[in-house]
Amino acid sequence: MLKNLLLITALILSLFSYLYLLFQYLNNKHKKIEKYTGFDIAKEITNDYDNINIVESKEVYISKYNTKRKVIRLTKNTYNSNNFFSLAIALILSGYSKLDVSKDKSIQLVSRVFNNLDFLDKSILISLLLSSITNSIGDSKILIIILIIISIYQYLLLDINEKIKEYVNDNNKILADNFKNINKIMNKIIYTRKLFFISNLILILRQAIIILKI
Repeated sequence: MLKNLLLITALILSLFSYLYLLFQYLNNKHKKIEKYTGFDIAKEITNDYDNINIVESKEVYISKYNTKRKVIRLTKNTYNSNNFFSLAIALILSGYSKLDVSKDKSIQLVSRVFNNLDFLDKSILISLLLSSITNSIGDSKILIIILIIISIYQYLLLDINEKIKEYVNDNNKILADNFKNINKIMNKIIYTRKLFFISNLILILRQAIIILKI
């Protein structure tokens, strides 16, 4: 009973996080800054780094930063858009690139395994899927190791995103009077990573209960 309750709790929390992101998008896609697009924001913030490129990519559905090629790949919508949500995404990816070229330890560790970084946590989907089909003690012993590895990955991304918030605060003059609004949206996007991290910890607890036969 308890293990099922924990699985449902993690599922609800994760679903809430995704819906929260969707709400932020729908609520802010009509709020705009006429002066800047996603490309303009990324360009201004990374202007001091010649080795960072910004491209519009029609091949991706989610904007991302490639650590191997040092490329910020923006979707057509984010690249040309000047709505608050798109600008917040551009800020996050610009922060990734800045930390990367600065040799930040957390992003260097993550980039050894994953070349592409984006604002959306998808690792929790793997955790939920595997947890939903795992009920035996033997399988749980294997899964708990996988979940711990995923939690370490999520924690590193949390650390990266917290550093991004500090970096963006140092560049708030770029967005002038609209900085508080864009920064607030960016913080809300980053906040969902904390919720996904908590969801994964709940799933780890569930596997521990199965193993200990509680």
